[in-house]
Amino acid sequence: MRAHAVRDVSRAPGASCRQLSGCDLPRVRRTDGPWHEVLLRAVPRAAVPGVSALCEPAWAAVPLCRQRRPLRTTAFHVTTSDHVIALFNACHAKAIRLAQYVGDLNQPAAEDVVSEVFLWIWMHRDYFPAPPGPALLLHVVTRAALRVHRYAWARYVVAMDPPTLVLAEQATYDPTSPAIAVPL
Repeated sequence: MRAHAVRDVSRAPGASCRQLSGCDLPRVRRTDGPWHEVLLRAVPRAAVPGVSALCEPAWAAVPLCRQRRPLRTTAFHVTTSDHVIALFNACHAKAIRLAQYVGDLNQPAAEDVVSEVFLWIWMHRDYFPAPPGPALLLHVVTRAALRVHRYAWARYVVAMDPPTLVLAEQATYDPTSPAIAVPL
């Protein structure tokens, strides 16, 4: 395994993790094929210290640095308030119905999700390279509704052991309801 020396280096602006770690292995492009084949082509087994040609593969000793997408810092100023208002007028009702369906939400919760999405679009409108369309809006509404549903599920579901579950069902049993009766 390749060992990197631990250094107390403050991250300078523009310095990547490859520069800070002292990684001298060749940079591998993701488009060249499956990652393990690319690494086997890029780094011959004899080039990796401590790994013989007969033991573990060469890619087991290669530290990979994840390429991060830069933050949206370029202000394009393409999307105006008229674009966002037109998107709101065209897709608001459909976005609420989608949030209700995808997230299994009631009307007020779906409206909250759609309002948060439109607020996010409004706050980030200067950073879009093109005006956002219905596809982006509905995708973000879907993800936000799923996130709300996932977090709300933990508030409504209580984990119980089977004997405790039977006691809870017996305690909440209503004989006038048309549900299946639980014997006492």
